[in-house]
Amino acid sequence: MVRRSAPILPGLVVCLLFAVHPSGASPALRLDESRIRVSLEEAQTRVWLEVESGEARPFRARVTLSLLDPRDEVRAEGSSDASLRPGKNSLTIPIKLPYSRMPEAERKQFPWYRLRYRVAPEGGASVEAAAAVEGIVSLSEVTPDLFELRVVTSRRTRAGSQLRTRVRTFNPVTGRAVKGVAVAGELKFDDGSDPVVSKASGVTGGDGFASLDFVVPREVADDGDADLKINARRGAFADEAETEVSVEQKPRIILTTDKSLYQPGQTLHARALVFDPSDRAIAGEEVTLKLEDSRGETVFSEETTTSRYGIATADWPIPESSKLGEYTLSFEMDDSRYDTDEVASRGVRISRYDLPTVNVHDALASLVNAGNGASGGAAEIFVNGRRAGALDLPPATQVTGPLAFDLTPFVGAGDNRVEVRRAAGSALTQAQAVTTYYLPWAKALTNDGPNAPDATARGGQTPPGSDGASSLRLSVSYDRTSAEINQDVTCNVVAQRVGHSGYGMMLAEVGLPPGAEVDRESLDRTVKESGWSINSYDLLPDRVVLYLWPSGGGTKFGFKFRPRYGLDALTAPSTLYDYYNPEAHAVVAPTRFVVR
Repeated sequence: MVRRSAPILPGLVVCLLFAVHPSGASPALRLDESRIRVSLEEAQTRVWLEVESGEARPFRARVTLSLLDPRDEVRAEGSSDASLRPGKNSLTIPIKLPYSRMPEAERKQFPWYRLRYRVAPEGGASVEAAAAVEGIVSLSEVTPDLFELRVVTSRRTRAGSQLRTRVRTFNPVTGRAVKGVAVAGELKFDDGSDPVVSKASGVTGGDGFASLDFVVPREVADDGDADLKINARRGAFADEAETEVSVEQKPRIILTTDKSLYQPGQTLHARALVFDPSDRAIAGEEVTLKLEDSRGETVFSEETTTSRYGIATADWPIPESSKLGEYTLSFEMDDSRYDTDEVASRGVRISRYDLPTVNVHDALASLVNAGNGASGGAAEIFVNGRRAGALDLPPATQVTGPLAFDLTPFVGAGDNRVEVRRAAGSALTQAQAVTTYYLPWAKALTNDGPNAPDATARGGQTPPGSDGASSLRLSVSYDRTSAEINQDVTCNVVAQRVGHSGYGMMLAEVGLPPGAEVDRESLDRTVKESGWSINSYDLLPDRVVLYLWPSGGGTKFGFKFRPRYGLDALTAPSTLYDYYNPEAHAVVAPTRFVVR
């Protein structure tokens, strides 16, 4: 609101003055309220004004400022004498109000303060007719440093992870974003020993937001509380916020068995993969694998220790006297650092396989009856239209084993037609042709035909017709196949389960030339660097067997070996197959090595 003191003029002229000078000043003085700025400093508060003089000559003026609280009480004042030149004049007036020393309760009220100003000419006949300009403005509109702090973050976080905190600064009255505010935070963990502090800082952008990322240490007690403190400052104006963050150490457990249905007398193989909240393997922890029946009675329990890859295993030979029904396999870990309130579990079933009972004699008798009681006789065998021989069939009421006839002398290259001819009315007869043959590697490994490139260089493919034919890939290559005795040879292997993210154990058998000596140090280093993709390995005279958990995109590894004597021979074939389904496999052809 602007108050005016004007000389007596006709009403029409007064109206025109209001229309031309909306700031409320007379032609001699004008003050642009949009240019007022208030700066909060450590020792005092400064106010910038822009006053425009319409006089032809300079003159003296008195500038008076007052800060009013929400109850219209004056909390601070300041005044100054100024010489106003013709045109625009920038004035700076200090007010004795140290914001940094104000009590907390008054600081919260500060955004609702108002600034009252008055600029009045002093002395001189030429300005006696000039009116003083005065008014009141909201402090929140003219103080760019003024802001309010808001912090958004999760109330819970995991050890070994990253806690993202979102900070926003805005004008508490208008709600507009305030940029350029420096924010700094501390996440303090205090579990009774030396406190651990994680720090982060940033500056708010044009939208008033800033993101602070705090690293949560892995070695934090479960369910411990951390103090999060955020400080924000722009100039002398500062604000802070505090909250508590709870840290959880809930591990991730993958509990599996080799199958879901067992018979008494079989062995149940249980396996657990244990990861901490940051998905790192938990090694060397004592855990318990326990099996309970449907009534909650424990029938098996074994304490074991996780390997360096976070793997715990237990085997239970199922007694013949075990009750049939549903069982629950559970995992427990006693380490107080981890929250295991929710125990991992899975169900298995123990049952005898219900196979159909068939009376073979009655079944064959029904077949005989289907043949109208026909007796034995002869079955003539023709190959490509020519008679090859005959077989004497037993009577229809007699159960016998299969009768064999060798067709080798009668078949040739290409297609062959075999016919079994019997007398009309004979009993039902089943015929089966069994053959053995040699298939070259080039045809056995791929569907690309005899002119396909060497399979060793390309990597093996799952043989056509086997289970999982399109899901396994294996590639085995050597940096040299011609070497000297005791010369290092590097073998590179890529094992992949296509279309899977890495779950399920696989075995890779990598072929070696006869008499090769494997560098165990290179193998141990490969296992260590693989994370948990390679669980372990075994050395055989002609191959290396590796137990794999391939990750997405495949597992790549290498090792070294040395030939111990001269030779010209093939390596053993290399094979990759599913641990629980050996029929699904990929094979790489042997490679010829020449050692001199």
